[in-house]
Amino acid sequence: MKIGTILRQITAFVIAVALCVIITDTTSFAKTKAKPTLSDTSLTMWTNQDADLSLENASSKVTWISSNRNIVKIDKTFGKYNKNVSLEAGNKSGTCTIKAKMKNKTYRCKVTVKKGNIVKKYSGKKSKTVLEKVTQTKQSLVIRYKMCAAAHKKCKCPPASYGHAIQLEKYTDGKWREIPMDVDVVFTCEMHIIPPKTSISKTIHLENYYDISKLTKGSYRLYVNVYYPNVKDTYVKFKLK
Repeated sequence: MKIGTILRQITAFVIAVALCVIITDTTSFAKTKAKPTLSDTSLTMWTNQDADLSLENASSKVTWISSNRNIVKIDKTFGKYNKNVSLEAGNKSGTCTIKAKMKNKTYRCKVTVKKGNIVKKYSGKKSKTVLEKVTQTKQSLVIRYKMCAAAHKKCKCPPASYGHAIQLEKYTDGKWREIPMDVDVVFTCEMHIIPPKTSISKTIHLENYYDISKLTKGSYRLYVNVYYPNVKDTYVKFKLK
């Protein structure tokens, strides 16, 4: 047999073996599927906050269940196989478990809800902002206030709303004087609607913005970015002893 023929046969054999290896590897890869996993196995939320959760690599219909709907309820499901879920926290803080059931297996996410905004009904005739509580320690100064929106039936102006901007002032020498922030903060212009006949309680941690060790005793007022129809700038006043 000629050398050229032998070389051609050897080359053909090597190529055939290589193709078999490639096909085998490809087949093995195709059979290997990623395992379903939750996007989070633990989640922290605030009261009256929304959050999303998903079962990645779901291959059939997913059923979502909350162990305590008073803390977190299932708002809606979406995506292929209902693999995504929107969670909605209410007024209660605490812990619960969100379960994702697919076929015969259950996937769990522990959700911790901390006290944040508290939403309630408001029956007053006037819109107002009121101080609820001042909690002071060496490390923190926490102001909790409530924004109350009345029903303005005859008003064609925009609805009540609130933003995140704040400004602390102290009463000194007969005038309210602004206290400079200890950090550089840029507040967004985003505003959140307060429905008519609704109150929203909100907490501000002043230690995140000011050096509270420099806040001596006296009268203070905190400007909170709240808009009510026919109401001027809103402040909450408090005293430090």
